[in-house]
Amino acid sequence: MKPEERKQNQALWQERMNDWQQSGLSASGWCKKHDIKQHLFFYWKHKLLTRPDNKLIPLGVVQPEPSAPSLVILYMDSIRIEAAPEQAAALIKALQAAS
Repeated sequence: MKPEERKQNQALWQERMNDWQQSGLSASGWCKKHDIKQHLFFYWKHKLLTRPDNKLIPLGVVQPEPSAPSLVILYMDSIRIEAAPEQAAALIKALQAAS
């Protein structure tokens, strides 16, 4: 694979990881919905989202449905954190300070 193709493939998978994090779906559910093989998903998840220095990975924020109670959902690797919107900023700052 040429370097340009590698960059395009990595960008595609980064976009997919962002979409998965914002979807609120499990990895398995997201893969089924998008007809993606799970072994490829987990390979790229590890490659793009795992940090050897144990720093936080990018957070995805899902906006709640207008009819649903206000809730901010943060994803950190395979961890899902739910918080009220007024608590989200303080929670993100605390997570960043801990890294």
